[in-house]
Amino acid sequence: MVSMGLEIEAKMRLLDRPRLESCLVESGGRRSLVIDETNRYFDTPELALYKNGEGLRVRTEQYADSNDSVSVITHKGPRLSAELKMRHEVQVQVTNCNHAVQLLGGLGYQQHLMFEKRRHRWCLEDCLVEIDSLPQLGDFVEIEGPSESRVYDVRRQLVLDDRPFIQESYASLVAAYLKSHKGVLDSLVFNSQP
Repeated sequence: MVSMGLEIEAKMRLLDRPRLESCLVESGGRRSLVIDETNRYFDTPELALYKNGEGLRVRTEQYADSNDSVSVITHKGPRLSAELKMRHEVQVQVTNCNHAVQLLGGLGYQQHLMFEKRRHRWCLEDCLVEIDSLPQLGDFVEIEGPSESRVYDVRRQLVLDDRPFIQESYASLVAAYLKSHKGVLDSLVFNSQP
């Protein structure tokens, strides 16, 4: 599987998860998946991708309701929008995560960051609403949709329009946290302690 397109999303810190889930149900949202992710970010030794606002990730998704897992290589281009996160994205599904990591290493990329995330995915009309939990960082909500107007509409519908947007990617948030705990943690996983 290869997918290419424009990612349009809003991310906010989540303060009241039960309230959001109640709003999702009342709005006709449907819980679709619970996913445990392992995210590995790669870059050149000089951090050329990071400096250009790009990202190169290998993600493994383990589905909570089955033994199925999927691994995907993703390239995220530079951001195109100031308020919502808009960027071109290319994803390629791979059958073996370790082979993908070896391939990127052979091309000169190095792993610079690794973190886990637990994602609860909801579908609401033509949008995805994803409730994400990251170790040490807490809960967030992302709304991804086909257009900026739809993302804003769903944000209002879910009574999240008072929540400020978070501009940083999860990778940036994790990197900042790890930098502040240098020498204590080199990755962010659910069993880690600060």
